[in-house]
Amino acid sequence: MKDSGTVVPGLRLADTRPPAGHRAGPRLASWFVAAALVLAGCGDRGTTGTSDPLGRARFALDLPNASIITRVDYRVRLTYLESIPPTPTIEQFFTTAQFGGELIAILPCTTAADGDGLNQVDITARIWVQGRTEPFDAAASSVFTCVRNADTPVNLVLNVIGQLDKGFVDIDAMVAGTLCSGKTDMKRDGYLGVCPQATCGGNDELFIFANTCEAVQAQEPTYWVCGDPADWQVTGNLANAYFPIPTHNGSWTFGVIALDVFTMAQADPSLTDAAGEVKVWAGLSASRAYFERVNGETTRKENAPFVYEFAAELTVPPRVAGQPAPELLMLIDQKVALGAEVTWQKRFGDCDEPARGVTLYPGLRAIDVRRDGNSAAKVILGVNSAAAPETYVATSVARCEAGWDEAATPPRPIITCGPPSPLL
Repeated sequence: MKDSGTVVPGLRLADTRPPAGHRAGPRLASWFVAAALVLAGCGDRGTTGTSDPLGRARFALDLPNASIITRVDYRVRLTYLESIPPTPTIEQFFTTAQFGGELIAILPCTTAADGDGLNQVDITARIWVQGRTEPFDAAASSVFTCVRNADTPVNLVLNVIGQLDKGFVDIDAMVAGTLCSGKTDMKRDGYLGVCPQATCGGNDELFIFANTCEAVQAQEPTYWVCGDPADWQVTGNLANAYFPIPTHNGSWTFGVIALDVFTMAQADPSLTDAAGEVKVWAGLSASRAYFERVNGETTRKENAPFVYEFAAELTVPPRVAGQPAPELLMLIDQKVALGAEVTWQKRFGDCDEPARGVTLYPGLRAIDVRRDGNSAAKVILGVNSAAAPETYVATSVARCEAGWDEAATPPRPIITCGPPSPLL
C-alpha cells in the first residue's frame, strides 16, 4: 500500500494574497522573500513498462514579492521511488530572469504498471533580492503520486532562512515567517520594584531572557514559551522571562518559539485546519536561555538561537466530551550525526519533552511533515541518495499522535510516535 502522507487530491492554491487585516513587517520585507510553489502531477495515458514516464508533472513557480525579488535560479529534480534503487528521472535548471518572474514547466513523472507511482520532488533555489549582493538559499522536498489522466496537486513548503539579529524566517506557500532577536541580562535588585531599598541581598538578583519578534502575515506572532517556572511577560511582539535568582546552586532553562499564524486562501488538510489556518511550519526559529550557578557563582548565562526542522500543532482529543482539548506543538530536530528526533511541548510547559514510543529515528532525515487529522501527523523520512549524495530520498513514513498518558496522576497530554513504515 502506498502512503506518501502528502497527496491532497483536488486542492489548489488559487490565491497567495494575505488575509484581510494582515500586514508584512517592513524590516522583514527588505531581507526575506518567498516563492509560492504548486506542483501538480497530471497524466497522459501510457502503454509501456513500469520505468517509462507515463505522466507529467506541472510545476508552477509564482513570485508574490515581485517588487523585491530580482531573480531566482533553481533546480527541479524528480526521483521515481518505486524502483530499486530509487531512480532520478529528470533534473532541470531554470531562472526567472528568462520568464519575467514566473515559470510554468511541464516535466515527465513516472508511474508503475498499475497507473500510478510514488515520485519525489527536490527543489533547490538561490534567490536574489534588491539591496543585497549575495543570494538566499532555499530548499523544498516532497513526495507525490504521479497518476495517469488525473490531477494531483501537492503543496510544497519552501524554506528561506536568513540570519538577522539572531533571527530566522520560515516561509511556506505564502510570504510568511517570523524574525526574532533575543538576549539575556542580569539586573540588580529593585529592577522590578520588589526591593526598592536594595535589601534583597545581592548585586545581581534577576535573570532576564528578553525576546522581540516580528511576523510577516500576522499583526503579531503567536508565542509558545517553555522551561522552568518564571514570570513571563507575553504581549504584542514581546516575550520576556523574569527569573528571580535563587540562593541555591542549579541550572535552569527557558525557551521561546514564535509562529507566524496566517490563513491560506484554500484549506489544505495536510497543512491547515478546516478554516485554512496554517498548522505546520518548516525551518522554525527558536531560542533557548540557560542559567547556571555553582558554589554561589554564576557559571553560565547565555542565549542560543537555533532552528527546528519542522513543527506541527496537534490537538489532544478531550477525554470526556465537552471538556477542553489541549494543544501541543510537535517538534522535529535534525541531529546531524544521529537522525531525526521528535519532541513536543505545551504552552508554558517543559521544553523538548521526548515523544513516547519512538523518539529518535537513527540515520534518517525528516523530509516533510503533514497533518493526518487534527490530532496526528505523518513524518516523511529519507536517506542519502546513492545517485545524488547531496540529496535525501524518501523511504519511510512514521505516524505521531497526540493523546493522553492514562498512567499518570492526573492523566497528562503526550505525543506518541510509531516506528517508520516503508512508503511502498
